[in-house]
Amino acid sequence: MTEILVIESLGHQGDGVAQTAKGRTFVPFTLAGERVEVAISSGHRKLVEVLQPSVDRIAPICQHFGLCGGCQVQHLNHNSYLAWKRQLVVDALISADINVSVEPVLSFPEDRRRRVVFSATHTSSDVQLGFIQKSTHTIIAISECPVITGKISSKLDVIKKVIRPILPAKGVTSIHVLACDNGLDIHVEADSKLAEKARQSAVRYALEENIARLSFGDEILIETKRPKLTMGTAKVCVPPGLF
Repeated sequence: MTEILVIESLGHQGDGVAQTAKGRTFVPFTLAGERVEVAISSGHRKLVEVLQPSVDRIAPICQHFGLCGGCQVQHLNHNSYLAWKRQLVVDALISADINVSVEPVLSFPEDRRRRVVFSATHTSSDVQLGFIQKSTHTIIAISECPVITGKISSKLDVIKKVIRPILPAKGVTSIHVLACDNGLDIHVEADSKLAEKARQSAVRYALEENIARLSFGDEILIETKRPKLTMGTAKVCVPPGLF
């Protein structure tokens, strides 16, 4: 079953907001002013087609957009995106009865994020490394990510190689990767114990790939150099799994 909706605004999580006979509904990957066709399933709306696009709509910069669940509004042009983010702050302050001036949002190039939390799981022949698809438990394996620094995005195969021996056999595991000044810091979230063979394999791969530090749960498996970040004028040593 499908229906035609007009998107009135952009919600605080990036979904388009439309009014229906049963009240407000949210439609991912739509923009204010658009006329769209949506499919209805279990009370949720899924975009089928944009019938009348917004002038603010642009082509996403990533091939995985719409699947991986990491980004929500790559289809919105940059200036409108900054205005939307600023308005979120303005609205939050108004709701708290705080009347202050809100400056424009400062922006940076896309590939500046130096920390990322991937999701990973074993397959029959490989390791899936990527992000969880929105509203599912499915990992979308990625081959690129324009948002994160190239120091990480160019090493996706290396990260998979290093974590493969120590990745839990079942389930989805969070993998924290931090691009430090002196190499990658990789932390595998876990509460289990490692077999010695798995530990040795992971350490060997980390050495081969010049990983600064590899940790598993509360254990540092190897630290060839203390990971450091430049913060302003300071050089800061960071603990494993730092957000």
